[in-house]
Amino acid sequence: MRHLLLTVFLVPLIVFSNENEKDFMANIHPYQIPFNSEKFDLSYKTVIENSEAKTVNEKKSVMLAAVLSAVIPGTGEIYSKSYWRGALFAGIEIGLWSSYFIYEQKGDDMDVVMRSFGDTHWWERKYWGKVYTDANNQGLWQEDPLILDAEGQISEADYNKHIDYFQELQHDPDLGYTHQLPSTKTQQYYEMIYKYQHQFGIGWDDFISTEKLSPNTITYRDMRNNSNDYYQTATTMVNLVLLNHLLSSIDAAFSAKKYNSKVKLSLRAYPRYVGRELISIYGLTIAW
Repeated sequence: MRHLLLTVFLVPLIVFSNENEKDFMANIHPYQIPFNSEKFDLSYKTVIENSEAKTVNEKKSVMLAAVLSAVIPGTGEIYSKSYWRGALFAGIEIGLWSSYFIYEQKGDDMDVVMRSFGDTHWWERKYWGKVYTDANNQGLWQEDPLILDAEGQISEADYNKHIDYFQELQHDPDLGYTHQLPSTKTQQYYEMIYKYQHQFGIGWDDFISTEKLSPNTITYRDMRNNSNDYYQTATTMVNLVLLNHLLSSIDAAFSAKKYNSKVKLSLRAYPRYVGRELISIYGLTIAW
């Protein structure tokens, strides 16, 4: 920091003897003021205290600026008087959170459509009909024989009666199944019905073969991928929010430091003896 000190020496008036004092005061220049040590000391103290108080109040805390922007991007910049930069980071924060909620909602909406499509075109009782047929062919079925309809589905009554047994059969290594369909319609449930075609493909109402996806399977897959893409975009927005907090915190710290290094003016006044006479000294300090 560079300092420029400008000092002005004001020589006090010489006090004349009592017999000449009256004539002197009558002829004194209107801009000349006799030096009063007591008043000068009081005014000097007041100037110094005010100057020091002003300097302390104007200085910005680098740590506080960084913490403010780490919590709410832009607030540290505003605290450091960098209003445009603060508005920029705050605007980015609002935009990122808005994008997050938009894409999260799009993912939820597409997920609802996808599940509805799956419930309509993937028939669970048709899949259990396959499990029954495979188990019966392997001699693993230990219950009364079941009757399947023209689509290969078991009846609703047989489903309710044997669902726990069906779940157990999926774990039998002799059937060669690689996955087990969950008993409830979880996210894993809706993923399996299209992802593992060799086991679950037969459940689709337009099933072609285990080697070729049916049109409804392809439509469902695309819906699932779109939903996942929306969720992934929402996750990216959250990561960018965290990055915005970090960058804003760093920028706020630099903004506070830059603010503290701006030009400052301070006026100092103090008395000093030169020889036998008390001299009034005023100092102007410029720092940048």
